[in-house]
Amino acid sequence: EIGRLSRAFDKMTADLKTSTASLADLNREIEQRRVAEDRVSLDEERLEILLRLTQMKVKSEKELMEYALEEAVKLTGSTVGYLHFLKEDGATLSSKAVMTYCSDEKVSHYPLEEAGMWADCVRLRESVIHNDSQNYPDNKEYPEGHFPVIRHMSIPIMDDERIVAVVGVGNKETSYEQNDIHQLTLYMNSMWRILKQKRAEDDLRDSEEAFRTISTSAQDAIIMMDNEGNVSYWNDAAERILGYTKDEAMGKTVHRFLAPERYYEAHAKGFSMFQKTGEGPVVGQSVELAAIRKDGVEIPIDLSVSGVKIKGLWYGIGIIRDISERKEAEADLEQALAELERSNKELEQFAFVASHDLQEPLRMVSSYTRLLEKQYRENLDEKAVKYIDFAVDGAVRMHNLINDLLTYSRVGTRHKEPVETDCREILDKTLMNLKVAIDESGAEVTTELLPMVVCDPSQVGQLFQNLIGNAIKFKGEKTPKIHVSVKHEDGEWVFSVIDNGIGIDPKNSERIFMVFQRLHTRKEYSGTGIGLAVCKKIVEQHG
Repeated sequence: EIGRLSRAFDKMTADLKTSTASLADLNREIEQRRVAEDRVSLDEERLEILLRLTQMKVKSEKELMEYALEEAVKLTGSTVGYLHFLKEDGATLSSKAVMTYCSDEKVSHYPLEEAGMWADCVRLRESVIHNDSQNYPDNKEYPEGHFPVIRHMSIPIMDDERIVAVVGVGNKETSYEQNDIHQLTLYMNSMWRILKQKRAEDDLRDSEEAFRTISTSAQDAIIMMDNEGNVSYWNDAAERILGYTKDEAMGKTVHRFLAPERYYEAHAKGFSMFQKTGEGPVVGQSVELAAIRKDGVEIPIDLSVSGVKIKGLWYGIGIIRDISERKEAEADLEQALAELERSNKELEQFAFVASHDLQEPLRMVSSYTRLLEKQYRENLDEKAVKYIDFAVDGAVRMHNLINDLLTYSRVGTRHKEPVETDCREILDKTLMNLKVAIDESGAEVTTELLPMVVCDPSQVGQLFQNLIGNAIKFKGEKTPKIHVSVKHEDGEWVFSVIDNGIGIDPKNSERIFMVFQRLHTRKEYSGTGIGLAVCKKIVEQHG
């Protein structure tokens, strides 16, 4: 009997153990189901938040961040939160949104190295939970007025491999778990994608607004054609220049209603290439062509074309400038230049004829006056001889004046093509021409090492001769000392002729270079007043 009772007891014990195990399995199953249901509930809540987030009509990025953080705090059952962006230097956090009970002044920029546990997720590059924040070993001292942090969780927001932001929540009533990390990570990653999209939309909107502003105020026509060659954009200036309204132009084939027929074949070849590659004969450069206005009038234009790829297709942007006025001005200029060239030739011919025809009677007057003086001097009184001298002197001065005028006129009409020339050789020839004047005056002429320059050698020689000759003539009481120097300045050679003569008053610095302008009487210094005018013209002739 006792044996039967013992076996029955053992069976009851085994059944009890089986029931207990089943109950534990049931409890575990219930717990797992509860966790799963909680996760599903949180998933649904997260999706609802994201849906609301995408549908929000936010005015600014800050408003979006504050809303996203508020929902992140609710999603994790927390009471406080923050969102900081990590600058591209990887060392500074910039505050974007804070949901906290903290009375201290908020800092907009915070060095990462000075941050406490809330930046551990950046340093470790992974999510971090602190369920016992009070005993965190490297805890920084809270600023005055900061709320106590009991529990804390932070996650890095990643963009590819780069941490772009940190979101943190705190003071949940119960401990933070991996599911909290899971939910907050999914939520904030989705939020980051929404934020990037909003930034892209804002940038696109700003860009479009800037383009509209620029194109509307532009004086040049701005036209866009799609991959089929049809007008897809037409600004106000295009209407003003070409005559078509936007409604009339949109959708039309650009080259069929704007281009003259003679361009059709070239366009067909070039546009086929542009459709495939975005390149063509006129792409990326400015060319002068012609366009036909709505009234049928052909106008000259300056066209600049560039290609842009939109949704995988090449579009063309053309900037058209009406150059009718410029072409008219160029034609007027060409006509004026032709007229000037003809006038110069006539002037040169006149100068030659004048010098020849005037010189001959002057020579006769001078010769016969001297002959009269020579043969009849004994029969003439002193006054008659003086008058003869006046006549001869006047004829000589007129002869010199005509020669100088001829020289002045030839500076602009009879110049040689510039060639590379050794200025030292030009100066040596000049000094040989002036040898008599140099020897008689005892002048000392020095020079530096002179360069090779591109010039008309004969005109530069005339320039040196006039300047050095003037330095000898206007020497005053001193023995002339003349120095020819040169320096390289802003890509050009600057020559100077310096002397110790009487000099020129600065107030006469412009007048002295005008034709027939003299600062002294003929009794003081001889000359016609043309020498420095010739120098000025030679310098101008060389640019």
